[in-house]
Amino acid sequence: MIFNTQMAAAVFAACLDRTEPFERIYMMLFSHGVNSVGVTPIDDWRGLLRRAQKDGEFFSVDERAYPHDFAVFARYSSELAKKIKSYYPWPPAMALA
Repeated sequence: MIFNTQMAAAVFAACLDRTEPFERIYMMLFSHGVNSVGVTPIDDWRGLLRRAQKDGEFFSVDERAYPHDFAVFARYSSELAKKIKSYYPWPPAMALA
């Protein structure tokens, strides 16, 4: 997503409609501090997370404070390390040709 707008939520929902269901969806929301026109409400984001087969949850987001949750940026790295336990190696580099 570029920004937490209703357009971004609609594009994400359309992507979920076109693909096989994801087992897990983790989402961090950019809290920019205002309830501006077009910002997607937290309940709409929760609805998209519920489309995961197993786990769908926010990470580093204080749902009560969104979109005024400036601490989201400070919590991001530690929360990501706690929730995402599996890492996969990078694929080999492709030849320039």
